[in-house]
Amino acid sequence: ATLVAEPLAFGLCCLTKDEQELGCTVLDFGANSTTYALFYRNALVEIGHVPLGGMNMTQDIARGLNTPLSQAERIKNLHASAIAGQSGDREMIIVPQVGEVGDMEGARFPKAELTRIVYARLEEIFNQLKKRIGPSPFRKYSCMRWVLTGGASQLPGLTELTSFILGKKARLGSPVHTQGLDEANRQPGLSCVIGLLMYAQAQGAKGQSLVTKRKGIATSWVWVRKVSLWVKDNL
Repeated sequence: ATLVAEPLAFGLCCLTKDEQELGCTVLDFGANSTTYALFYRNALVEIGHVPLGGMNMTQDIARGLNTPLSQAERIKNLHASAIAGQSGDREMIIVPQVGEVGDMEGARFPKAELTRIVYARLEEIFNQLKKRIGPSPFRKYSCMRWVLTGGASQLPGLTELTSFILGKKARLGSPVHTQGLDEANRQPGLSCVIGLLMYAQAQGAKGQSLVTKRKGIATSWVWVRKVSLWVKDNL
């Protein structure tokens, strides 16, 4: 069996040829950690992580707004943003409180308070990323642009905040090397699966690593569609 690093799979699927050649960093915002993968000259040259992710944001929201963890996750998905909106403190959200039972209405909080909680955690994550990536000899090239993946990367405003704190341009990653794959199966959540399939396909067809060669991977996507549909139906 062959072990393939998850960020490598994301990079193979989500990075353009120029991004891999000229330098790019993939940031994978997971539930319990945020992983970084530096690409340069068509190779994965460095990988690491910080032990903070989307679940930490959920816990911060639960504590800050005194709400159950299940409600904190729901509130994060429905209302959270990495940057403040134009409504400021005027927009309110209803937050169920810990210990409430029955039809109790919950407490009202400014949406800006939720943003402040999320921003504080993201700022910590980015500061730790800067400390980890800073000494890298590839930083000059790979940190010219950022590509965000993972479940927490869907947070509104995260690409803008990434550019603001880390500098350089950031974008949300989604499958780009998918000729013949329909739009429904090009969702960011399937990037890792598609990247692994691309790696396996190239290894079987070429007998060589996809880190340095990408020719011939855009062949038949029939089996890729079947697997990605299965993943969507069973996750």
